[in-house]
Amino acid sequence: MSLFTIWFSIPLIVSVLTLIYFWLRGTSPEDTKESLISVVTTVFNRGIGGLVPLYILNEYGQSFAKSVALPEIPFTLRTFLIYFLVVDLSFYFIHRLSHQIPYFWMGHSAHHSGRKMNLALIARGSFLEGVLTGPLSIPLYMLGFNPIAIGVVWQGIFVYQTFMHLDTTLNLGPLNKILLLPQTHKIHHSFSAHHFNKNFAGILIIWDQIFGTANFENRDFKIGIKDQSGPYDAIAAIFNVPVQVIGRAWRARSLWPLLSFKKRS
Repeated sequence: MSLFTIWFSIPLIVSVLTLIYFWLRGTSPEDTKESLISVVTTVFNRGIGGLVPLYILNEYGQSFAKSVALPEIPFTLRTFLIYFLVVDLSFYFIHRLSHQIPYFWMGHSAHHSGRKMNLALIARGSFLEGVLTGPLSIPLYMLGFNPIAIGVVWQGIFVYQTFMHLDTTLNLGPLNKILLLPQTHKIHHSFSAHHFNKNFAGILIIWDQIFGTANFENRDFKIGIKDQSGPYDAIAAIFNVPVQVIGRAWRARSLWPLLSFKKRS
């Protein structure tokens, strides 16, 4: 199984199945349109945004990493927990960077353009996301982690995240403060200023608690991003945010607007 197969197939299957589910259930046109936009964007996100970084990682990143890497850590039942914790923690930091540094937000912002939580929202995104964040995996290769195993665990997190985009509330007792749940991930998508940069977890929300980004509020709020012109403008968001960020850097004649930390989501 290639890295590209892992990267591309799962979100596309999830998106198509979600559309079929909405069609069979006879859901509202709004849900169907939101899901359709997610399917359209995931084809480009996982296609273009998958081919480019994976080609670079396969041809250059892995070769470089292997030349300086520590001995490879085998992917076995005994080491699975190590792989899971390391990849889940990496997800947390990459996700956090994707919000707090404009350079990475250019690729991630389209995912937050959805105005309704549903299964297909997980696949919505920009083709830039994989291009911009793909190289962030190279340090893991240098530490000896197997690239294919990283891809498998990463997509396992993706499958879990799929169900975190349901608009529902779960109560798992003491696990509420250990695992990311739909209601806590919805806070991450909130448009309210006091929810910005919260709940970056992939599966374990203990990372957010450790690094001070956890929020467990239970209240009504809207989701989305700033300057949306309509409920289905994810395609516009793919281009609008990069144009704005690059425009600020151009006007400043500096790379600082691309790399400086920002406080909002």
